[in-house]
Amino acid sequence: MRDKIAVGSSADEAHAELLAASGHDALAATDPTLLHAAGSGVLDTLDGPDGPDGPDGPDGPDGPDGPVRTGQALHKSWYRRLPGGTLWRLADTTDKGNASGDPKSVTWTGADPEHEEWLARLNGAQSAYDEKQRDVTALQQRLYALWWMHGLPLIPRQYAREQFRAEIDPANPDGLAARVAGELADLRRLQEAVTALVDGHTLPAHYELRKETLPPRLLQPARLRFDFVDEHDDTRLVDLTAHTTPVGAWIVPNYVDRSLLCYAPTGEPLGELRLELREDPTGSVSEVVGWGPLPDSATRTIDDLRTTRPQLHAFARELAAEGRDAFTDLMATVDRALAGIDPGNPYGDEVLGALLGRPLALVRARLGFELDGLPVSDAGWQYALDWKTPTEWRTRPAGRPTPPQIAHLDYRWPIRLGNAGQQGDGLIGYFTENARSTPSRRRARPPAPTTSP
Repeated sequence: MRDKIAVGSSADEAHAELLAASGHDALAATDPTLLHAAGSGVLDTLDGPDGPDGPDGPDGPDGPDGPVRTGQALHKSWYRRLPGGTLWRLADTTDKGNASGDPKSVTWTGADPEHEEWLARLNGAQSAYDEKQRDVTALQQRLYALWWMHGLPLIPRQYAREQFRAEIDPANPDGLAARVAGELADLRRLQEAVTALVDGHTLPAHYELRKETLPPRLLQPARLRFDFVDEHDDTRLVDLTAHTTPVGAWIVPNYVDRSLLCYAPTGEPLGELRLELREDPTGSVSEVVGWGPLPDSATRTIDDLRTTRPQLHAFARELAAEGRDAFTDLMATVDRALAGIDPGNPYGDEVLGALLGRPLALVRARLGFELDGLPVSDAGWQYALDWKTPTEWRTRPAGRPTPPQIAHLDYRWPIRLGNAGQQGDGLIGYFTENARSTPSRRRARPPAPTTSP
């Protein structure tokens, strides 16, 4: 008997090709596509009311309709949805929409603070479960690889078969099998914690709890995360922590005095950034970016913001350091940007302060890729027994170089923030905290791509 190998985008496709090439009388004239369609459950795409080629026939202007639909369905079957985590939301079931909620929190469900706190705990428990589930899946795949390597008739000389046996032996407390068993026990406890939070809370009237799934993308797979983080602590996500806000300040352009009015997230007046004349020790006078306190404000200088409003302090400090040209360029950019941004509020502006100018939010966010489980690592013979490196990477010390088996984590991805052509896009500019720079002038010209690990 001669062995045969078939290659396809899926097991069904490879099996169909193998059967069609087997030379059996019943399959000698069989189209492999039909076998693949049968195996994938998409035969209905060939059984339309007008026949497999549509009303215009195979040579009509629309081409062979049936084969095209079948090909599209088969191509779609090559891919599958993977679990990427869950986010819980409180939704108002009335037709009035959600209220604004507490201005100190951006969960903004419109429910009472006690329900927002419960929702934050629930999302925190769900996030811990999702992260553990991805890690367990990655470790299970690595355990299967070691089991497969252990069963090979020949292995490289630098390894002893007992090394592989030790890793897949559940009785070995230091082996991978024991680690997987422990992780599964932790996963069950995390699932029980989520269930207890869902079952042990009474929802407010006219609200329902909704479960939103977040399927990953890219090749590992992974997904691009854009998370709002607390103004003072970037390790605290606002969706997972109650009574937090990413808003560092509200900035209102004052077109009369050509200045920027700055307010705290709660609306407390802070100060005004403006151009003013200043004389240097040599007696020459020049325009500089200065700070003046607003009425009822105790913030006399920009440095007074360092502790209480760190994001506004960084923004104002850098803008003042860049000088007059940067300030006037920013004001012109804001003016042009707001002319092309539709706030999308069907109820109109309900705050009298909007008559002065449309407020801008100085918001803190974190951008990065989240992998589906542990980083994919080189599973070749060189690193066959090194399954610990991916598991320890998340808790690595700062500044530690990337190991070669997961060197792809150092790849820098270009990310574009904002689109000036979309009226619903409210981004005017951005700046990074790890670089001393003024906000990108997005509306003056397309922004330079920023990167994320």
